[in-house]
Amino acid sequence: MSLKLASSVDIIIECGTDREVLIQVLDAQGDPYNLVDHTITLYMTDIVESGKIILKKDGEIISGRNGVAMFVFEPADTRHLRGRSYAVQVVADHQGKMWLAFNGTIGLIATVDTKEDSEDENP
Repeated sequence: MSLKLASSVDIIIECGTDREVLIQVLDAQGDPYNLVDHTITLYMTDIVESGKIILKKDGEIISGRNGVAMFVFEPADTRHLRGRSYAVQVVADHQGKMWLAFNGTIGLIATVDTKEDSEDENP
């Protein structure tokens, strides 16, 4: 197990797989923030090596009045990445006014073939 992945993470995704991630944006009182007429974007940053943004995903507001947005990860989004923790920021935009809606981490889990799987494929 990687020590970098052993820290607490907010979202876990297996590298190279499909995954829908739902987030709910809350206001300072803990109530759902109204995201009607907003756009929302997720930025994933390599905090270990480069500090650069390595993935940008536009989200879909699926329940604006309840502050719920969805991001769909496809296999190509994470297939090339190493299994470990990455920083993630979700930015909401309303008529050009951008603000941080979520700040946390994504834990990517590397997919590995077990010895048994390899033997089954190569008789």
